[in-house]
This record gives sequence, structure tokens and C-alpha cells, in this order.
Amino acid sequence: MTFPAWWQDPETDWRAAEPSRVVDVLTYAYPRLDDVQRTASAVGLDDAAPPDLPVREAWTTVLGAASARGRVLDLAAHVLHDARVAPFHAPFRLLLGDLVDKVNLRMVTYFGLPPEPTDGPDTVLESLRRATSDDDGPGRLQAVVSGAQGMPHLRTQIQAELDLLHRTAMIEIAGVPAGTGFLVGETLLLTAAHVFDRRRWPPDPVPHATAVFDYDFAGRSYAESGTRVDVVELVTGLLPTESEAAGTVGADWDAPDDRLDFALVRLASPVPNPPRLPQEPRGYYALRQEDYNYAATDEYLIAQHAAGDYLHSTRIGSPRVSKRKTRMRYGGNTLPGASGSAIIDPRGRLVGLHHYGGDWNQGVPIAAIAGRLLAGDHAGLFHEGAPTGPSAATLEVDPFGTTAIMSLPFVNRRNLRSTVRRMAEGDARRTLAVVGASRGAGVSHSYTFTAHVAKHALACPSLRAAAPRGIEALRIDLRLYIGKVDGDRIRTEIGLKLLKALRVIAPTDTDAQAARETLTLVDAVEARLRASTEQWWIFFDSVDNVLTVKQGQVDELIHALITLAGDEQVPLRVVVAGREAEAFMQEHAPWTERDDAVGLTRTDVDGWLRDRARDERRTVDEASLTVQLDKLFPPGPLPDPQQVALRLPAILPEVLAT
Repeated sequence: MTFPAWWQDPETDWRAAEPSRVVDVLTYAYPRLDDVQRTASAVGLDDAAPPDLPVREAWTTVLGAASARGRVLDLAAHVLHDARVAPFHAPFRLLLGDLVDKVNLRMVTYFGLPPEPTDGPDTVLESLRRATSDDDGPGRLQAVVSGAQGMPHLRTQIQAELDLLHRTAMIEIAGVPAGTGFLVGETLLLTAAHVFDRRRWPPDPVPHATAVFDYDFAGRSYAESGTRVDVVELVTGLLPTESEAAGTVGADWDAPDDRLDFALVRLASPVPNPPRLPQEPRGYYALRQEDYNYAATDEYLIAQHAAGDYLHSTRIGSPRVSKRKTRMRYGGNTLPGASGSAIIDPRGRLVGLHHYGGDWNQGVPIAAIAGRLLAGDHAGLFHEGAPTGPSAATLEVDPFGTTAIMSLPFVNRRNLRSTVRRMAEGDARRTLAVVGASRGAGVSHSYTFTAHVAKHALACPSLRAAAPRGIEALRIDLRLYIGKVDGDRIRTEIGLKLLKALRVIAPTDTDAQAARETLTLVDAVEARLRASTEQWWIFFDSVDNVLTVKQGQVDELIHALITLAGDEQVPLRVVVAGREAEAFMQEHAPWTERDDAVGLTRTDVDGWLRDRARDERRTVDEASLTVQLDKLFPPGPLPDPQQVALRLPAILPEVLAT
């Protein structure tokens, strides 16, 4: 059997004779538009199925977008995993031909191994044996299995590699990809010390660091991908040798045992279960002090986030170990950013930490690191009754003082900063009206700031005290529903999104029964939040016309949630934003907090530029600053705030004194 080339052609016309048969099967399997949108969203094609198309046309549009973005096989993997459309799997596989093997490879990477059959052949494993080793699959995890290797315990090997996928994180330092790390405890991550600083431990100043898990593939941009957890403690570590720090790796590869180049860090919270396998624990690697026999097998695996890319894997042969057993060398293909990667054997045992590349890749045997950790000052982190010494450094973040969010300037909004802080810490009312005079005045920017605060809450001491399990922020953009969704379904669609985001129902659940009645919906939300140790913020954006918000009884739903937020036993905050947010709140919650999203003034921008200069330990050239402010704010009405903000990163270097 062969597969038609059009499956992987980015310019395939899905209305043509053969490709249209795929559209036929999908249209019968998923006859509702919300099913099309849900399936498209699962592979990052959220914008590919407009809500006003007939179902067949929607599938044609989605497949066209999937072709152009190289995600057709990922879409196929989600379809073949969906048990609800099992009767359509057989014709779908026939259309895939030999591509079934590649799709199965993706399906196992996304959703894990299916149960082993009680009798008969294991067809999934047989399919994976046939999958080509050069398949550029999800997250570019280069072949979950290579049939040419002939491993006797293939299922064990695949599970070991899936565990490696789930336990590996990219490490960002101050927002920039810097290395790789892996879990050795629920909140403990191991990496290379030089990922933080080559010459000082603990580093000075202590940087803000984030571990990004599940950074393999979601069909989204790098910036949108992954499960992010802040680093809050640099527990302990040892630096590399002087020659390694200087970049001359190899001169002293039999390093002393106080130069093991590792860093043990603590995360703000346990990492949630993998999003594609929400019922499966993520797990972590055990540290073992006994020496490992590296000659026992001739193949090992490293998973790395090289150069901040999605997860790649590299197979290596048996490493050579130095006399002191403090270094190991091996071949393979590693790149900058791989430092701190785990090295595992085919059974999934952790055997080393990769820390340098070059003519020879070099790592640290895990037994050497485990000896330091399990018998040292911090042994209590790994077994009860042992001592736990003070951490090398504690990281503290104040998300309210940020001058940039996702590399974009965040200017002004002093009142918003202080109001959100007081609301989060419990010293203010639990509802907020954000009023914008016009489009672009910063209403949506208010949600961006709230989400930024939520993202870094566990690294902020005052927020950690108020919300020990962190803050979650959810945005409901009413523009996506009012006037675009049938009036009777608006509340149901919004309610369904709320129930999924609040984890009342599963992300794949399409039964909207609980969302149809406001009372039933709010009862479900209340039951969920009363048991929650997180703080939840629901942000209703674009309340620009009070009358339109009454469509589908959306105002009734918001009012019920505002009432629920008034219960001190429920960790809920409600924000309403838009041109008529204040008028809406006067009707539903006249006691609310208020913030005005207005345009940027010359004083706002002046203050932001001075703050950024201070952050970079520079001073401002007053004459240059005046020139640039005159250009930004000519006589007349205030300029568009978004355009001003976009120009600020380029202006900053111009006003810094040399």
C-alpha cells in the first residue's frame, strides 16, 4: 500500500476528487460546526474554521490551513484517537495508506501508548516499527522508535521516551531560552549550573527563571506553547571547571568532584499533568548513587531544547567515563541550549546530565551528582528524616512593576497595577470595571496585565500568601459571541468555555447541558471554586454596548458571577471591561473598583523610559530624551497609544547616555 502525495502537499486542493473523499469522511464523522472547531483547535488551527460556514466548507477550510502549516498528519492523529468517531476510523485509515504509521507515531506521542492487547498482535507497535526514523513528527521528537534498532522490549522503550518528553523543560532566563532541565521531584528540577551563570554560584544578580514544560508541539508559535512554571529557589549547585567556563571544554575533563556543573532548583508549584494525558501523572526521575555500567547497552537518549526550539532527541552510543567518574563523553548531535538535558538508557533510567557540546559531547554521570545531593545538606528533599539546608538563593518577582509583557512595553496604568494588587491580596472589592474611552485605549491590555500577574503569582511572596496554589486568569471576549452566535446559544457557548477553563468538565467535553441554565452553571462553578486552592479571575472584555450584552441573557450570567465573587469563601474575581463597563457595573455591582484605560501621555512615556534605563543600569541623556518625546507627542490630540508603545523599544537605545 502507498499513500497519495497530496496528504503532505502544502498546496493541496481539498475540493479535488481524491482529497475531497477525506472531507466526506470528516463531514460524516463530525457533522456539527463546534466539533470541527474543537478538532481544529486541538492542533493550533483555532482561526481556521469561521463560525458561519457550512460544516463541509469548514472542513475544507481547516484542511487547507492544515496543509499550509504542515499539520495534516497531526489532525489525522487526533481524529484516529477520538473513540467517538470509531466507525469512521477504518475508511480514514484506508485514505491514509502507508501514512497510518506516521500518524500512529504522532498519536502515541500525543496521547501515550494504548493498552497492550490481551491476545493477538500488538498492531500499534508493529506500525511504529515501520515508522521511518527520519519522521519529523510532533515537536520534532525524532522518531519515538526506530524500527532498525530491533529493541527487544519496544513498549518499554517507547514509554521511557514518552516519560522523557513529559519530564523535560526548556529553561528561560529573563524571558530568553537558556537551557534544558528535567524533573527529579514534584517541584525539583535539575539542570546545568552554567545555564544560570558560568562563573558564580549563586548568580549575582539572581535572574528570573521559568521552566517551560510540554514545549514540544501545539501547533502554535514558540511564545504561545508550553506549560510554564516559575523557578522560585536556586537550592544548590556546583560550577563547571575554569576551562569549561572559558569555553575550552576537554582540557580538564577528569574534573574534581566539586566542579560537577549542576543546579538543583525549586519550582513554584508541582507541574500539572501533561495536557494531552490529563489523567496520567507526569512523574520524575529517581537519583541513584551507585555507579552505572555504561557498557551494558550501546544506545542512550538525550532530549534537548536546542536554541530554544521545540524538543529534539539525539541517540548516542556508549559513553567513555573519566577516571574520577565525574565526566562522560559520547557522540551524537547536540546544539546550544541542550545544556542540562537528561541522558537516559533504553529502560528509562536516568544515567547522566548533558552539559557541553563540541567535537565531543560531554556530560556528568548522575551517580556523581546524586552522591552530592542524597548525602549532602539538602538530602531531606529526597528522603524523610535527612537535613535540609538553606537554599543558595530565593527568587522573588514583583509582576506588578513590569515594564514589558511578552517583550512589548507596558506603560502607565499605575491605578490598574495597584487595584489588581489590592484585589489579589484581598484588600479591595472583588469586582473591577475597566473603562476605555475608545478602541485602542488599553482595555484588552488590561487583561494582558492581569494574565501576566497570574503567570508569575507563585514567584511573588505576597501573592503566594494570598493564593498558595497560584492565580488563573480567563478572558471572555464578547465580540466573538455577540452578533456572531445565535442569541439563544450565546450564554451556552460562554458557559461551556467557563466550565472547561475552570476544569469543571473535560476540555474535550461537548455536552453543554450544564451550561444551558444560569443557575445550574453557577452552581457548578461555585462547587468547583469552593474546593479550589487557586484564585480565579474572569475577565469579560468588550462591554461596549449595555443593550447588546443582554443578548442571550449574558448580563444575567455575569451578574450571577459577580454575586458569587462577593462570597469570601469563593476565590473569584470578576473584571468587566469596555466603553460602557461602568454603566454595566452601575446596574449590576455599583460597589465595584474602577480603572480608566486612557491614552498615553508624555509623562507616562518619560517615566517608562527612565524606568527601563534604571533596569539596565544606565542613565538617560536628557537632550536626546526631549528630542524623542517631541517626536512622539507633537502639538495636538494625543497619539494612538498602541502606536506609541510599539515605537518605544527602538527609542530606548536612542535616549540612553553613552
